[in-house]
Amino acid sequence: MLRVLYHVDILVNDKPITVYRHQGDQFVEGRPKSSYKIRIRNDSYSRVKAVISVDGLNVITGEPAAKDGKGYIINAKSSIIIDGWRTSDSTVAEFVFGDKKSSYSEKTGNGTTNTGVVAVAIYEEEVVYRYPSTQIVYKYYDDTNYRLYWNNRVIYQQSNSEPMTMSYSQAMAQSSLEPAKSALRASSASVAESLNNIATQMGEEIKSEVREVSFKPKSTTNAVIVLYYDDRKGLEARGIVVDPRKAKPDPFPASNTGYCKRV
Repeated sequence: MLRVLYHVDILVNDKPITVYRHQGDQFVEGRPKSSYKIRIRNDSYSRVKAVISVDGLNVITGEPAAKDGKGYIINAKSSIIIDGWRTSDSTVAEFVFGDKKSSYSEKTGNGTTNTGVVAVAIYEEEVVYRYPSTQIVYKYYDDTNYRLYWNNRVIYQQSNSEPMTMSYSQAMAQSSLEPAKSALRASSASVAESLNNIATQMGEEIKSEVREVSFKPKSTTNAVIVLYYDDRKGLEARGIVVDPRKAKPDPFPASNTGYCKRV
């Protein structure tokens, strides 16, 4: 069974909102004027760095995001909540869903081409193992192998028979959720006009303390998690059913008795 090690939630009123899977991608509904937070959970046994992009911008620097840019450190088996755009070591400005013309991206001269997306790139920490130089036999486990060492040399190795732990991106690549071509590219011009209606603005400034720590990431990402967002009109234009109660009519909506009225 595949195990997903990293999780990203969008919180509104401190509660995770519904994620809709569509055409291999993940979408959430953004309601204009609603502030939101990003929660990232690390279920691995390693400390990780999370590089967070909102509307194509790094949430710490405000500059166009790169996967290896500045990020937040999450301890093993723990989670963090990102409250907003970082404005100092002690404050952030809240993330707020709103009009694209008033978005932080537009106001900083980065336009609206990449608005409507939240992404997190995860890097595990590069750990240097220092083995003792004395004559000693000991065992070492990782995700895929069992090794037996003698005086710092591998003298026996075998594959682990247990299910392999996989990152989110690896699980997605090997599952039936392999991303398909976006429906947006195949949409007609009339449908396209109903998509990508909102972006993230800079809201009220609140306290949020951070400090810099040393961290050496591995050279490649362990996972990249992407969540697209739009207002209800934009989601429904893609064919996403936001309110399942409206998907089908109820043949027995009441329990009334009696006879039909003449009208």
